[in-house]
Amino acid sequence: MQSLFATMLLAVSAVQGCATKNYGRQGSLTSYEKESMTCREIELDLAKTSGFVDHVNKESEFSGLDVLAILGDFGIGNSL
Repeated sequence: MQSLFATMLLAVSAVQGCATKNYGRQGSLTSYEKESMTCREIELDLAKTSGFVDHVNKESEFSGLDVLAILGDFGIGNSL
């Protein structure tokens, strides 16, 4: 019984680390970039920003791993 509990605890701990979401950051343009960018560079930056937003929206969808992350955030993993 104890080995089953230990195995389950190890499995939950391993999956919980994977449940944390990291979106990164999209940097803002400097004043020099704003003044010197061509139309093509602006379009490329807009496409890059749009791709970043789409990626964040896709990653922020609720999944089963989020349940484990929420349980970990409430300290349930710590009390075990």
